[in-house]
Amino acid sequence: MKQDLISACQMFLIPSTIMFAALGVASSEALKSLICGAGSFTSLVWFWTINRWDKPDLVFAWPQVDSAPVWVLSLFFVLAWIGCLIVHIWNGRKYGWERQKDVQWTWTAPKPDWKP
Repeated sequence: MKQDLISACQMFLIPSTIMFAALGVASSEALKSLICGAGSFTSLVWFWTINRWDKPDLVFAWPQVDSAPVWVLSLFFVLAWIGCLIVHIWNGRKYGWERQKDVQWTWTAPKPDWKP
């Protein structure tokens, strides 16, 4: 694989990975949505750079053999960030943008013991 292509991938892979770590420690849905938006933009720029690396005339083309792994990796990050963005915007609209204590238990909260 070309060394300059590897360097370009590292330029985008490192910030995108750091943003995933920041997403894990973010305290509110608004901050998580902002981090997901930045990650989506970074990974889209990465995907665009890899896609246009050797073929500046095409808008979208299947990658060549030497750039296929980085093309797939950048596409994976694009899809993962967009999925995270959709989930956190949905959670923010449903539960509120500030972090409430009960939101931490949204998926694993025990059922209340009241009877109708």
